[in-house]
Amino acid sequence: MKKKVILFLMGLAALGLLAGCGEDKEENKEHVTLGDYKSLSVEVDSPEMTEDDLRGYVEGLMAYFPAYEATDKTVVEEGDTVDIDFEGLRDGVAFEGGTAQGQKLTIGSHRFIDGFEDGLIGANVGDELELNLTFPESYDPNPDLAGQPVVFKVKVNAIVSPVEMSYDTLTDEYVSANFGYDTVQNMKDALTEQIGEQKRSSAESVKRGAIIERIRELNTVNSLPEGLLDERVAKYKKQMEDMSQAQYNMTLAEYLKANGQTEEEFNTNAVNSMKENIELELILAKIAEAEGIEIDEEGYQAFVDQMVANYGFADAQGLYDEYGEDFIRNAYLCNKTLDYLVEHAVVHYKQTEGSAPGNVPAEGGTEGSPENEPAQEGAEGEPAGGDTEGSPEGASSEEDSEGQQ
Repeated sequence: MKKKVILFLMGLAALGLLAGCGEDKEENKEHVTLGDYKSLSVEVDSPEMTEDDLRGYVEGLMAYFPAYEATDKTVVEEGDTVDIDFEGLRDGVAFEGGTAQGQKLTIGSHRFIDGFEDGLIGANVGDELELNLTFPESYDPNPDLAGQPVVFKVKVNAIVSPVEMSYDTLTDEYVSANFGYDTVQNMKDALTEQIGEQKRSSAESVKRGAIIERIRELNTVNSLPEGLLDERVAKYKKQMEDMSQAQYNMTLAEYLKANGQTEEEFNTNAVNSMKENIELELILAKIAEAEGIEIDEEGYQAFVDQMVANYGFADAQGLYDEYGEDFIRNAYLCNKTLDYLVEHAVVHYKQTEGSAPGNVPAEGGTEGSPENEPAQEGAEGEPAGGDTEGSPEGASSEEDSEGQQ
């Protein structure tokens, strides 16, 4: 199923033909009574990047990367935390996921396969060991290794102990080892830019959502076009049935059950979502009529090109085949009308620490769609664990190296 074409015109999935913005003007007069939509005013969080934003994000990352320092201890005992390098070999060949440098491992934690941790007890700092081990008969992380004999070459770098590390006491060494930035300041500068861009994009989306809610509050939908709600709900259910079968080889009932939803809940949500969409379309259509907003071919073509590029269609015809040209034209008109309202709305930004409150006209533009968290740079030679360099996911205290259970 394609991604949603226009967020505010789509419910839980892609809808059928749009009636609202292209409806007959005389008939639409009966459905909608406009309020004072020209005096839109909304309050949203400030998009300004603050030190607290940066601190919170960095502290979240730090939770995945405890800080350690070497001790004077030289012989490994049960309960010690060791810093090790290791390489796993099967039939003399290194296997994927079995190599790491600077790995922290607490002896007795049972995070690695049987025999690995016990094999380090009694070793001296600086020792290089070979551990002849066998993977468990059942080993979900890599079934190819299940029951296989392997050799782990291990070097004991140090016996370490945890040290307190906070945002205010970050060191270049810690940042470089864990996040791939040369210095603390370089990391802060890079994340400030990345998180700031995310906040600005998110703020644009939130702003448009707030304006949509005010549009609903200020204008009255008296009725819906006869039969349209039933038509929309039926089409949506058909699309969900097709999607369940095509993507999961399930009936809709089976798909809903797998996702913990009853058919009654699904039907209620579908009706509510379709009703809200239709009401918004009718309001925007009425405003477009009142303001003389019409489809301009140059802007429409740019809109189509953007939809084709953003949502993976081969060309405009593919987009039309999926949704119908009338739907796309009406979607553009509704979006253009919303842009007009956003441009003329007054936005009150909530005051944040260190910033002054301000009321500014909202800027028009395409809807923001922040889909990804800011990504820090990956560190070369990062300890085994995450699939993505520099990402805290999978690189916490339970790394995903193949040498682990």
